[in-house]
Amino acid sequence: MAEAAVVGAFGGSLGGLPPEPGPLKHLGRGILNSAPRRLRRLGALVRMFAGRRPGLRSLQGALPALPLPPLRDTVSKAVESLQTLDPGGMGSELPPLARSFLGGPGPQIQRWLSLRGWALPSYLSELWEQQLHLGARGPLPSTGSYYLMDVLGPPPSRLPAARAANVAFAFLSFRSLLRKGTLPPVLLQGSLPTCSAQYERLFGTARIPGESRVPDSFFGVPRPPWARARALLLQGGGPSSAALRLLEAAPFVVAFDPSPTRGDPSPTRGDPSPSHGDPSPTHGDPSPQNGAPPPEERDPPRDGDLDAEAKALLLGPPHNRWFDKSLTLVVFPSGRVGLSVELSWGDPPVAGHLWEFALAMDRSLGYDQRGNCRGGSRGRSAEPPQELQWNLPPQVSEALPQARLQFQALLRGLQLHVVSLEPPPGPPEFTQELLGLALELALVRERGPALTYEPIPTRLFLEGRADGARGVGRPLLELERALRDPETPRGRRRALLEAALAQARARRRAAMMGAGLERHLQAMAAVANQMRLRPPFLAEVLRQPWALAFSPAPRPHPPLLPHPLQPAGGGFNPPHQDGYGVSFTGGGGAGPVLVHISCREGSPKTDPRLFSQRLRAALGELGELGELGQLLGGEG
Repeated sequence: MAEAAVVGAFGGSLGGLPPEPGPLKHLGRGILNSAPRRLRRLGALVRMFAGRRPGLRSLQGALPALPLPPLRDTVSKAVESLQTLDPGGMGSELPPLARSFLGGPGPQIQRWLSLRGWALPSYLSELWEQQLHLGARGPLPSTGSYYLMDVLGPPPSRLPAARAANVAFAFLSFRSLLRKGTLPPVLLQGSLPTCSAQYERLFGTARIPGESRVPDSFFGVPRPPWARARALLLQGGGPSSAALRLLEAAPFVVAFDPSPTRGDPSPTRGDPSPSHGDPSPTHGDPSPQNGAPPPEERDPPRDGDLDAEAKALLLGPPHNRWFDKSLTLVVFPSGRVGLSVELSWGDPPVAGHLWEFALAMDRSLGYDQRGNCRGGSRGRSAEPPQELQWNLPPQVSEALPQARLQFQALLRGLQLHVVSLEPPPGPPEFTQELLGLALELALVRERGPALTYEPIPTRLFLEGRADGARGVGRPLLELERALRDPETPRGRRRALLEAALAQARARRRAAMMGAGLERHLQAMAAVANQMRLRPPFLAEVLRQPWALAFSPAPRPHPPLLPHPLQPAGGGFNPPHQDGYGVSFTGGGGAGPVLVHISCREGSPKTDPRLFSQRLRAALGELGELGELGQLLGGEG
């Protein structure tokens, strides 16, 4: 279950699926027209009665409940997905287990889920958050967080304090719009309302550790020890208790980081004030020398330019991160900023909405010639900052050295590589579809058929989070064999490409419409656990590791940043010791595609640089496979 918490990290933006008529016209008439009739009626009613300026939550009561997929459909999809990967081995063992599940505990578990859906806003209510996110077993830095990066190019100001002030002001402005209810709702294709419940926990949210939870971690420490340490800090009163309460109640945390380095940024064991190392003249220096920009400020960036900054955002130095907090604004000495986000409270499209709003307002507010913020004090002087005071009891201070060692091991164990790819011609939606297929093709070429995961938002429904679309179907495997065979005609390859794209798009549409696979399987496993049942079918299906989790970086649609400005994307941890976590952004006339690839150090099956080479080759082959104008129905 811990893996599911990781791979759900980046649910793609709600506008990430192709708008009508879509990249392949014959695949359907778009998400809206292929939606269930009740959703199409809802869209029509929204256009009629929502008014000219509906608020964010004004349409919340109109959302339908997330439907419970039929049991046989979910079982059939699960069997088919694994039979495709291993038809002669594990796949041949699943049908008997599936029949036993359908004739045994399956219907009983399904009835419990149906009762939950009747009594609660969603059959997944509390199950998904409590069992998967808050019950994750891995350390928060390596399982429960993700990052979003600054706009490509040099920052608008070289003063870290000025950048922090502008972006923090933008965050508070966004929070003010939320509180007033004047933030416009997020509408899919301009008419279908989406659930806004996650916005309520965007600010001022913190995970509270408990002794009864299975371990995840804080600063690399298992959750129960941190729960005991937190209790000691609160019981002792005094400055430590006050500082802890201030941190947990704060809208967000601002972390002024040292400059990220290209070596191992882990601090030495005896260093009482850990740092990422001394900034080099070309990396993180507020005033670049010799006229050459630092690598992370090149636009477009080269392969590897953003590696150090991305890794610093994902893990950071252990002395200034509060991984329990929902949001941490990270500011580097160069003036660049980033966002570190804890996962359990909500999905990346919500954080992506806030982040792009803040970056756009930052540019709108601007800076003077010295890089300072514009504007005055409005008749009052700013209050001086107050340093938090900590008086740690021995039981807490004695645990810190071990926590630091565990954190350094996490830092050394992560590989993160950001590459720049030339996108194929066509609209951004087609680039995203083709890139997803190229990722799966590169994975198959690396290790053969393997399980992949793509999170899809389900916010068309009340309290909807994200469901998963399993990839690597039969059409893709046939396409891979056809590309290896020089005798296969070009027309046959193009037909297989269309079939693979059609299957991928159908999986995404099913997940978005509440007919996905992963959440239903996880919900059944959670209910079975509560009933003290261990169905062999669920155990076999859910024990299969994800070799690849991928998603486009979250961006609002339409974008809030003026063209040609765009964020450098973001990323998350790999879903498994031998897997890749991949996020991508850009393309479609918005410059190169930036791909963030993460994996674990020491795995014999992963190498981010070799995988990026395979990805580049696969994307080039698919892009050249026939005239894209024909694939696009004459468009683009």
